[in-house]
Amino acid sequence: MKSLTVYLMVFILVIICPPRVRSDNFTPHTKIIGIWAYADELTDSTHLTYKQNNLRFFCGTEEDLPSDSLEYRFWLKGHDNDWVTAFKGGWYFYTDLSPGNYEFMAQSRLNEGTWGPVSIHEFSIESPWWLTWQAITLYILSGTGIIIYIYYLIRSRIRIHNQLIVERSNQRFKTDFIIHAGREFRIPLTIILSTIEKMREGMPTYRPTRTDIQHLRNSSRMLMQMVEQLVDFNKEEQDIPYTSKGDVIEMADIPINKDTTVMIIEPNRQLADVIRRDILRFMKAEFAEGNNSDIVEKVTHSRPDAVILDTELPEANAYEILSEIKKNPDTGGIPIILVSNFDDSRSLLRAIRSEADDYISKPFNCKVLTALVMKKIRTHRELNAVYPRSQTAYTARPLIERRGDKLFIDRLDKAVFENLADPEFDVNALASAMNMSRSQLYNKIKELKGLAPVEYIREIRLNKASELLREYRTSIKEIRAMVGMPDPTNFNRRFKEKFTVSPTDYRQSPI
Repeated sequence: MKSLTVYLMVFILVIICPPRVRSDNFTPHTKIIGIWAYADELTDSTHLTYKQNNLRFFCGTEEDLPSDSLEYRFWLKGHDNDWVTAFKGGWYFYTDLSPGNYEFMAQSRLNEGTWGPVSIHEFSIESPWWLTWQAITLYILSGTGIIIYIYYLIRSRIRIHNQLIVERSNQRFKTDFIIHAGREFRIPLTIILSTIEKMREGMPTYRPTRTDIQHLRNSSRMLMQMVEQLVDFNKEEQDIPYTSKGDVIEMADIPINKDTTVMIIEPNRQLADVIRRDILRFMKAEFAEGNNSDIVEKVTHSRPDAVILDTELPEANAYEILSEIKKNPDTGGIPIILVSNFDDSRSLLRAIRSEADDYISKPFNCKVLTALVMKKIRTHRELNAVYPRSQTAYTARPLIERRGDKLFIDRLDKAVFENLADPEFDVNALASAMNMSRSQLYNKIKELKGLAPVEYIREIRLNKASELLREYRTSIKEIRAMVGMPDPTNFNRRFKEKFTVSPTDYRQSPI
């Protein structure tokens, strides 16, 4: 009976005060009980949609220990920077998780003892459809399409604006021309009517003098010249550069040969402007006026490709100007075309015997004058190519006479400059970029530039290298890479052939 009482007391003590697990050597094993997204428990907790980004994690232990005696900590890699303490009961929540891959880690310990092993759960949250690569590709294509549309819309507006500017300019010039012509017509008509009236009143005994005949003759010539100007103006108005087949309209001040300049020395502003407008279709045009020294100085400074010189200058002597230009070694080879009335054999003989390259008599057609100027420039360049004035290698620059050829040259230059730094860009690559065969490309570049395609590419590379040497302090090695000529031996040799000096001396020489 006594032993039974002892066993009963021990049993009661065990129930009232259960034995405690020693926390210093016991480590619980954590497990994830459940994962909830909003109010729904997840069945597939490894691949979540972008809407399932608010998550609640519940954890327990494999030993089913009471939660009030455990302490939990969690770490969501990809979101947290370190462990975070879980709420009592072994749960924690995360909101607004970004799309991506995550790794959820959980640990627990008993009575501030040693942390148990880490339980890991990997999962991923998908991106929304509008952030997928297919959607991004669609955005890029749509944006590119909108940019192209805006570009062509702006280009169309600019084209229309340029047309309006040309039309207004021509209308203004036409009005001024007609007003001026109406005033000028009165002068020769007055002389003719006055002389005829004097002859009519003196008939039948009156005999016209040589002066009367000369007045009638000069006035008739003046009227003929004005009529020719009106005819040229009407033709020029019809030749306003409205291009078809979608070509870009070129303003009158943007010639086809932008590197060719003609100097016009004509005292009559109206006639000078008519000549300028016809020349501007093909070349740039400049004016010169003043006395002998002023005109010679401007020609020497501008170094034009040709000079149109009127022999009837109010403040200067045309033949002295001609002689000064021809004597100067820098301008002596410039073609000079004399323009005058040449109303007698003496003035005509003087023009023929002068140093001028050619002459044309008034009245003349401006298109004929322009064609004559272009012919003289072409001949001068060809002669310089055969018999250069210096030791520098010289290549004749052919004149472009068609707008289609200008557009081709622009495309050609763009293709070369876009691949300038690529040393592998050769004639075959250029032909491919121009959608032409190699033989077609060779014939076209030879016709327009007077160079073989490989020479043309090298010419652009060397010209660009010379600009970089002057404008930047970049090393020559870097400049060679920028123009696609990495071989120093070839670069130095080609550069010296073109500019007669080495790249180092060229950079150090004065401009």
